[in-house]
Amino acid sequence: MERSNSITVYRNGAQVPAQRPQALPIVATPVADILETDTAFFIRIDLPGASRDSIRVSVQRGVLAITADLREPDVAPRRTIHREILWNQYERRFNLGRGIDEERITAEALHGVLTVRVPKADAFRAREIPVR
Repeated sequence: MERSNSITVYRNGAQVPAQRPQALPIVATPVADILETDTAFFIRIDLPGASRDSIRVSVQRGVLAITADLREPDVAPRRTIHREILWNQYERRFNLGRGIDEERITAEALHGVLTVRVPKADAFRAREIPVR
């Protein structure tokens, strides 16, 4: 049997046709977890393939916006045989609502995961009332 110089693509046990690269930019909505403590919310977002330099975090009028560019690695020469990762940009927005200290929001990216700390304003933090 002669081996060809090609790759056959299978998905769920069935052979699928190769997909050509898309020329238009496609935006993906990354998955996120939101955690809460007494003093802040933490938003964790998966951004696989995005470099720290491509991630942008901004807040305006109570909306937290997160965008990141996905860059393909430079491997030359090459020819795309099959493409399933069609997006080239991530975008996610969150309505913050009242009680957030927008001036103290911080963000950290590590191993493809962005963690945004959204502190609660002092006036909206839970406090315990002593009983006399």
